[in-house]
Amino acid sequence: MNVNVLAVLGFDVPARRQPALILLVASSPALIHRILMTLRRLLPALALLAIPLSGFCVDAKRAAPPADATTAAEKRKLIYQRPETKGAKYEYSGKATLNRSYDFHIGEAVQPGSRATMESTITGLLEITGVTPKIGDITGYTLTVKKMTLSDDDDASDAEDACLEAGTVITVKVENFKSTFFVNGGEVQGALNDALRLTLPDYTGVEEDLNEVLAPKGPVAKGDKWSSDVAKFQTLLEKYRTELKMDAARSSIENRYKGPEVIDGTDTDVVAQSLTTVFSKVPGLPEGATLLTAENKIELTYALARDLKVSAVRETRAVGDEKIHYSSKHDGQEFEVHLKNHSDRHQTLKPVK
Repeated sequence: MNVNVLAVLGFDVPARRQPALILLVASSPALIHRILMTLRRLLPALALLAIPLSGFCVDAKRAAPPADATTAAEKRKLIYQRPETKGAKYEYSGKATLNRSYDFHIGEAVQPGSRATMESTITGLLEITGVTPKIGDITGYTLTVKKMTLSDDDDASDAEDACLEAGTVITVKVENFKSTFFVNGGEVQGALNDALRLTLPDYTGVEEDLNEVLAPKGPVAKGDKWSSDVAKFQTLLEKYRTELKMDAARSSIENRYKGPEVIDGTDTDVVAQSLTTVFSKVPGLPEGATLLTAENKIELTYALARDLKVSAVRETRAVGDEKIHYSSKHDGQEFEVHLKNHSDRHQTLKPVK
């Protein structure tokens, strides 16, 4: 990566600031590396806030609602979380795109940093290997890879050598809102870890009922809107992820019932959700850094199977924007860093009978 991008891009910086800024960035590859690693560490912390639900399905075959589907006046009771079964199998397909960027700020001077895009796809057989005893949320699963693609135009990425071959078994441990990936007995690191975190499904791995946090207070009709309890979600999240501190007063979870839809022959209730979470504490910042802002916005659309015996959510698409702004020092020079991520995730789970 060319760190002296001011000259490359012809950015107009006042002469009195330009030498100090270029000296700070161009003379310190270690600083660049530290910021890149910070970006990689911060991504999973914020990405987990796409509220984990049991199973995703997108790009499925759609049909018009059945003749007896919900009318504008009919109301439905929405059940978000259903127990999963150990040993259940799904044909899995996932794809994700992540755009990352960062900029340096010193006073009024701005040094544009790296812009990079990661793209990942994966298909295979997913098998549930563990569930919580009461709620039945997933605590573990395996994915036997059928095909995987992975690319990352970040020069510092090891994506080129990280793609998994067909037949590789990924073992996933889910605990306290966090997934850990293992291949051939070793924990996955680097670009492959980032790709799997984005491309594989999210689960909580905790004995908590998300219906109490997400679901409306009563039955809803097509077009109805409601707000989920942010304070309850904050309590739930911080109970298990003590390295995060959420600002509930500046956060929100807004929902709308879009109505019925048939997906792959399954009657579903489709819900749109807008999630905004603001944080006053996040993990992974450089030593001595001060967090100024951290915000995550996600737009989701997902469908809940009307058959309560069907555990997997039938559809979702998650589009997210994460922003982190912090200040730090290097050799006595104060500077600020703006990190931004934009992600688009599609995932499909088709039950294997």
